[in-house]
This record gives sequence, C-alpha cells and structure tokens, in this order.
Amino acid sequence: MVTSSCAVLIFETADGKQIPVYEVRGGRITIKGKEYPIKLRDGLYIIRKLTVTECKRLQTVPDTYAFPVSDTQAYKMLGNGWTVDVIAHIMNHFTGLTEEPVEVLSMYDGMSCGHIALDKLGVDITVYYATEIDKYAIQTTQHNYPETVQLGDAFQVRDEAWRPRRAEEAE
Repeated sequence: MVTSSCAVLIFETADGKQIPVYEVRGGRITIKGKEYPIKLRDGLYIIRKLTVTECKRLQTVPDTYAFPVSDTQAYKMLGNGWTVDVIAHIMNHFTGLTEEPVEVLSMYDGMSCGHIALDKLGVDITVYYATEIDKYAIQTTQHNYPETVQLGDAFQVRDEAWRPRRAEEAE
C-alpha cells in the first residue's frame, strides 16, 4: 500500500494563508503524519473546517444571529443546538400558537434556538424565561434577545418556593 506522509501540495493564498492539499490513495489519507481510512475516491482534496456562518446555515440560524463569543464556543453551541427550521415546523402544528401572545419557559435554553423558531413563526412573545447554566450560551442569548429573563439552573424548579420572576421582580 502506498500512502502519502503529509499534504502533497501547499497552496498559498494572496493573503499568505497556506492551504494543504491531501492525497487519497486506496481508501486512506494521511494527515499530520497519521493515516486514516476515508470513503473518497483516489485523488487530491482540500480539507477544511466549516466556518461559523456555514454552521449557522446548516442549523438554519439566521445570518444576523450574532455570537459575541469565540468561534470555539459558537461551534459548540451550534453543535448542541436545534435545527431551527425543524423546530419551527413542529411548533407550526401547535394549535393557537400564533393566535394570541404567549409566555415562554424554555428549559435548557442553550443559545435560544426555540426563540429563533418562534420568531420565524411570527409568535408574539410577551415574556421569554430561560433556564441555562452555560455562561457563553447565556451571553449569546442576551446579546440577541436582551429581554430574555435568565432563571439559572433548571433544577431550581424542583424547589417548593420556585416560580419564574420577571426581570423587574428580580431587582
């Protein structure tokens, strides 16, 4: 079996970025000295990571949705989030959802994909409560939906005295 030890070519872009080109031969590819099986035809390939924007589009999150966090955190949230259009499709079958204003309690809210789906459906949200503990998800939600009332850890709902509080009540 013949394998390549590394990238067989390096392209350099106008801005000086180097892009490696890898060779697939006999169902194997070598990246950084380690060989992997791969289901690609023999040939040359550029392998790259998807951008945050490409990941947003795969999850049907609007391009205007902002991530005020590192790309690493954005990738994690997008990977853990819902596909917005799928959730909107499911919610579209909820009787009366768009007929009158709704109050929302989102458990394990993450980056608020549920809020995005409700917005896509044109739901009038009077107040949106969210339970979440990940600081980056909270930061992202608050950046995009500053009116979201963060309730903290979802397990607090087990407490006898727990009840959702509007932002003005919490002060």
